[in-house]
Amino acid sequence: MDKEKQKEYKKQYYQANKERLNEKNKEYYEANKEKQREYQKQYNQENKERIKEYHKKYNKKYNEENKERKNKNTKEWSKTENGKKTRAIGKWKGRGLTDTDLDYIYDLYKNTTNCWVCNHDFSKNCKCMDHDHETGEFRQILCHKCNTRDGWKKYSEIV
Repeated sequence: MDKEKQKEYKKQYYQANKERLNEKNKEYYEANKEKQREYQKQYNQENKERIKEYHKKYNKKYNEENKERKNKNTKEWSKTENGKKTRAIGKWKGRGLTDTDLDYIYDLYKNTTNCWVCNHDFSKNCKCMDHDHETGEFRQILCHKCNTRDGWKKYSEIV
């Protein structure tokens, strides 16, 4: 049998017995984990310079390209509605919000136009998501001024 036929036969054999061979390989690896680790350690020791050179070439070739692509995709994505939503919810979680229905809160935040306490328009004041710092529960959407003053809470029936 010439080399081409032999190669084709091996390929067909592998395709026909793929699952069985993969299972055998897993069994062998499980039974010989220490042996495999030792072999890998020895290989790495003997080929340190070769591996180092390979990584150097790989990083030089792909690092800048991947960094540029990643930054471009991140910048574009953060301008989408999904990106804005994810960023806002991430900030809220970082500040201690524990509510589970964050989609509802984000929609409320996005669509609220006036402060709940003083009724000022949000086009002039910064919009804030007010929450209880002890329990982490959402209270209401307020302007920055009302959010920093807690005096309004004693007059509120909801809180």
